[in-house]
Formats: sequence, structure tokens, C-alpha cells
Amino acid sequence: FLRENCTLCEKCLNTCPTGAFEIAGWDMTAEKIAAEVLKDAIIMKGSGGGVTFSGGEPLASHGFLLECLKLLKGKIHRAVQTSGFCSPDIFKTIAENTDLFLFDQKIFDREMHIKYTHQDNVNIKANLCYLAQNNKNFIIRIPLIPTVTDTEKNLTEICGFLKDLGINYAEILPYNKMAGGKYPLAGKKYEPDFDTNIEPQPHADIFKKFGIEIKIM
Repeated sequence: FLRENCTLCEKCLNTCPTGAFEIAGWDMTAEKIAAEVLKDAIIMKGSGGGVTFSGGEPLASHGFLLECLKLLKGKIHRAVQTSGFCSPDIFKTIAENTDLFLFDQKIFDREMHIKYTHQDNVNIKANLCYLAQNNKNFIIRIPLIPTVTDTEKNLTEICGFLKDLGINYAEILPYNKMAGGKYPLAGKKYEPDFDTNIEPQPHADIFKKFGIEIKIM
């Protein structure tokens, strides 16, 4: 059995007498990823699809992401799903090599954002402003976490911000209850400070008030 906080290494996997453990991932270069993606380029172009880089947060590995995006430029549609958390300079470079952003807006209030993510959201707001002011292609996505992001205050502040930027469409992502199942795989305990059994509220009336069309995914 594994002791708490024990991390499996390749040596452990190779010596497991029953073969019960196996490596579920492998190292890839940007060139290998591009080659793999382009195998289905004809099918994706015919269906209007493409490739989406998500995560985690793809901008956390912005150098590697940029390599992949450049290798695929002009060959296939490229989308990046992101929280927008990175420096404006890095974000602009990525934006110059991306066809579409799926841009999360989670918590508008700065102090609340720091409380739940341990990071400031100043650059996130600045990066969204850059997209809106430079006619980049993007879709706003709002993850609804019960009593955290689905509050009337938070959604009203987000809607006001989007309205000021001329954004009139957003996609709503209800909280995924399966999220907690991934924590043990990383040797962590899932201990949210909100009730995961509460159904998040989209407050469609708030979006309607600001003239923002929504689609609940």
C-alpha cells in the first residue's frame, strides 16, 4: 500500500510485482504535438473544428504553448482556454498567435480573488481589456461555484465590466462535482470551503438586465 503523501516514481512502477501501476502520460515536444494534431487536420477543417489548448492553465507554460501555436499557424484553427492569468506582455504575444480565446471570468472583486486563488486579478482584467479593445476573437466563460462565483454581487460586477467592454455574450459553466476526484491523484485532500451539494445559481435576470446573452453549457 502507499503511505500518505507518497509519490510514485518510475522506479516504483517498474518494480511493481503485479503490474498494477502504469504510466498514464509521456513527454512530448512541441513538434510531436503539432504532428499529432495535424494528422486530423483535414477532418477538423471540414467540420469547422480545430485544436484547443487548455489545462490546468496553458499560460503557465507560455513558452511551450507559443511553440505549439506557431507550428500550427495557418494549418489548423487554434484556441486557448485560459483564466487570463499572466503578464500583459506574455499575453499579447500569445494573442498574436491564437485564433480564439475561451476566457474565464471567475471572481471580479480583487480581495475575493486573492482569497480563493491566492493571486491578484489585475492582469486578468487587463488582458481581457486587450482582447476587447483590439478586436480579438474570444468567448467569455463564467464558471459557477456555489456561494463563491454565483453570488448576485459577483455576477453583477462581472456583467458591468463586460458591458463596459462591449461584450454581450457569455457562456455559463455550472460547477463540476467530479473535480474533487482529481485531488487524490495529486496526493492532496479536497477540502472546499463551500457546500458542493448546493446547486449554483446562474441569475439569468442579472445578465438580461445588462443586455448580455448567456448560454448554459
